[in-house]
Amino acid sequence: MAGEVRPAQVVGSVFRLRRNLAGFIKKHVMPGTGLTIEDADLLIDLLGARTMGWADPSADADGYVAVEEIKRSLVHSAAAISRRISDLEGSGYVEIRKAIAGKRTCEKVDKRKVAIRITDRGIAKIRPVYEKHCRVCEDMLRGISLEDRRTLLRINEALIDTVR
Repeated sequence: MAGEVRPAQVVGSVFRLRRNLAGFIKKHVMPGTGLTIEDADLLIDLLGARTMGWADPSADADGYVAVEEIKRSLVHSAAAISRRISDLEGSGYVEIRKAIAGKRTCEKVDKRKVAIRITDRGIAKIRPVYEKHCRVCEDMLRGISLEDRRTLLRINEALIDTVR
């Protein structure tokens, strides 16, 4: 690349990459899974939190992740998250832990303290999807040097920290 590289070009390329990656993942990872990309995003985050010790999102000692933390960690839309969680619970892929706000006769759930965790059934459903995703990522980055991968990761992490 010769010439000036404007900050808006750099940030714009991140948006274009995100748009194109979503379509790429839908095409190369999602077919045959029976899941939407949004469901897979949620289940992969819960898998990572519960079984791989991920910090974003992080799980408590019982493997539960606060819904508010999940909303912040999702790559894809957090719209209709409550319905998505209910559907995944209905399929047996997640379980919900609700904190009760008070001990009145009409107990209200404190929505800020609702947490979810992936079940064994959910793990069995999403693990092959995650493994396929990892293989697709390996293929995608095959022609990029380890040094360039490290640089890209470092820059992406710095940008993430800046916008948080």
